Amino acid sequence: MPIMVLAFMPATGLIADMHHVPLAESNYQDWSGSLVQTTLPDTSVLSEYIAHTYSGSTAGASLRLTFAPRFNCSPMMALVVRDPGGDIAASGKRVTLMVDTTRVDFPALIDQDEASLRYSYNADSEEQQKLRALLDVSSRATMQWEMPDGDATEPAEADASARHTVTFSLLGSRLSAQSVERHCKSHVPIPFGE
Repeated sequence: MPIMVLAFMPATGLIADMHHVPLAESNYQDWSGSLVQTTLPDTSVLSEYIAHTYSGSTAGASLRLTFAPRFNCSPMMALVVRDPGGDIAASGKRVTLMVDTTRVDFPALIDQDEASLRYSYNADSEEQQKLRALLDVSSRATMQWEMPDGDATEPAEADASARHTVTFSLLGSRLSAQSVERHCKSHVPIPFGE
């Protein structure tokens, strides 16, 4: 049975220190890579290697593939979108993902703070790998928020849902993700307490 990979973002109040470092040789076309290291209150360090791109259609939205040594560098996909007014959160929780012309079920774990929402693909490592493989050979990803069945009976509600569509270029995603994954697999753990 596959191991369930869950989204992991420490609660904002628990973060002691966070550092973002660009990764060498991980920028390809529309994608780039970075290492995010978060020092937690117990002085342990959570390292995340992230390949990401920003949406050309929605300011502040990003699509991320995260690789963490703590989870054997298995890919974890997430969408982060600014939502300061709560409009997207109010439009419904169901997310549809289209990769080129392929519709992908996207069960999401949702983390929310004052300014943004993070939709993490809630699937086991095998399904995460399948989604990553699909992204590797595709050129465009589109995410749309849908009202739950039966809730979008009013045209105004349907229009509001349609406004929450975010598109991303996947050009460069394969090479960037491969580079970021290599960085993750060559990760040297930081000794605890140093």
